[in-house]
Amino acid sequence: MRHLLIKMGFFGLLAISMTVHAQAVKATTQPQSVPNAQSTSETPPESKEVALLRSQLADAKDFHASILDTVYWALGGTFVLAGLLLGFGWLANFKVYQRDKSALKSELEAGLVTKLGEMDSSIESRLADLPNLVATATKEAVARSENTIKSSLSKLSDKMFRIELGHLKDNMEANPRPSLALTDALKLFGLCANKAPDELPDIMHFMLKKIGEGGKLTANEITRLNEFLDALPTHYRTLTDKLRSQLEASDIF
Repeated sequence: MRHLLIKMGFFGLLAISMTVHAQAVKATTQPQSVPNAQSTSETPPESKEVALLRSQLADAKDFHASILDTVYWALGGTFVLAGLLLGFGWLANFKVYQRDKSALKSELEAGLVTKLGEMDSSIESRLADLPNLVATATKEAVARSENTIKSSLSKLSDKMFRIELGHLKDNMEANPRPSLALTDALKLFGLCANKAPDELPDIMHFMLKKIGEGGKLTANEITRLNEFLDALPTHYRTLTDKLRSQLEASDIF
């Protein structure tokens, strides 16, 4: 459409220029005004030339005036046509702008609707998974807490065991009476049977020493000691047999 208007404007300007050219040709081809015979017969030769020059001057002025009118009309038509072309171009651009804006608005609205739908679906799926996530997180937190508590209790138990072990060993070694020292040694034996088996050989050597010094155990204590000895691994067999023989040879307290 824009190219068609440009062609129309070009042909309009061409038509106006052809009109101007035709008027100019017409003005130049018009016959010069000649004074009548009566005037020529009555006026002198110089007056004829002056009149001829004046008539030519008047014709030139008329010609120039007609050309200027034509030029003015041509310029006016050109400006009007240019204004029409500019107005049409602005109107066409405005319509294209409105169309593009509407298309962009529709595209944005469609994209926004799609994005909102995806967000709703994602939120719904996450809400559906939320109980499972909460349950899993709770289980993990409980498991971590249990592990932490177990670790703390284990450390506390080990600490208490070390304290009690040191206390019983001090009492056992510091007790001047062999029989009471054997009682403390039996308590220490029961404490170390499961938690500190490396201490058992020293305890059994200490008990053999105290039995040799005349220390005695009660019947219940001998029964407990035999139970402890029966539960020991086979590599303690030499010490356990020696301790049993010493118990059998000693009197019951």
